Amino acid sequence: MKPDLTAITDINVFAVQVYNYPLVVHLKLEPARLNVPCANHPTWMVFVFFLLAVARANATCIIAHWSPDEIIVGADSMTVRHQGTARTPTFAACKIRPIGSNAFAAITGLDGSISSDSPYIAAGEGWMDGDTTSERMSNIEGNMVTWLLPHANTLRMSDSSYWKSHCVNGSPFETALIFGVIDGALTIIRSDFTIVPDGTATPPFTIHVDRESCPPKCPVSGFIPLGDEVTIDLYEMRHHSWTGTETVEQIITGLIKDHETAFPNDVGGDTDILHVIQSGYHWTALKKECGDPHAQPRKVTTPDASTPAPPSPYVLQAPSRR
Repeated sequence: MKPDLTAITDINVFAVQVYNYPLVVHLKLEPARLNVPCANHPTWMVFVFFLLAVARANATCIIAHWSPDEIIVGADSMTVRHQGTARTPTFAACKIRPIGSNAFAAITGLDGSISSDSPYIAAGEGWMDGDTTSERMSNIEGNMVTWLLPHANTLRMSDSSYWKSHCVNGSPFETALIFGVIDGALTIIRSDFTIVPDGTATPPFTIHVDRESCPPKCPVSGFIPLGDEVTIDLYEMRHHSWTGTETVEQIITGLIKDHETAFPNDVGGDTDILHVIQSGYHWTALKKECGDPHAQPRKVTTPDASTPAPPSPYVLQAPSRR
């Protein structure tokens, strides 16, 4: 069965560096589906929390444990840690495991079934205080993992063999959240863009830059608006040496490498957002305060089209540790 999506109203995901791990900072969901409203979690205590609607209606799972070969999640509950007091989630037999050479996620449902094609949701929030979360995260192994967010009444995926090989054929997908592990560090790249496999572009991917603002129910976790929506072909934002045949993993790995180049001394704590503009793209670091008028941008931009094209360095491999 497909997951229950009726409670999902919107989702805004950003990449934040905490202890050198780019992690999810903010999401907006229907408050009734959360045990604790997001307004109860100040930005300073946000670490990482994953909300997963597994392949069974009305079953919402929260990741509660990481290991090298599986992620165990609790069902219909969440771990709340405030001022050192933890509430343990209810556990259920649902797991996420990396499978295949590209480590695409599979779902072990509550009924024990496993499917690499089951649509599901992933997003996150969590805590920074003294448990073993960061230790567990440092032990995760594997390559890029793609978690796909389905929405009703959106563009259906194209006939691209790449998408068909990893998704339910004909299922509606709007946003691709790219999660992965590079050299032991959990990496989440979603930022402020949406990948729409609508089958109309060549290659069939389009970037929509979302207009973001401080959500009213989470004032401490909001961010500065990013501007009007822009539609741009995925490969227009990349280096001009790209051939148009790269996989999503290669593209996202390239973005990660660009981030390393932009902020080689980044030790965490800032919010780094990928901006896509008509002339290319750049990473911008913002302070975490909602609507902070003093946010200081830092940029790395695409090269000018007249620059000779070097061999593309964007291959699917782990960058070295900082």
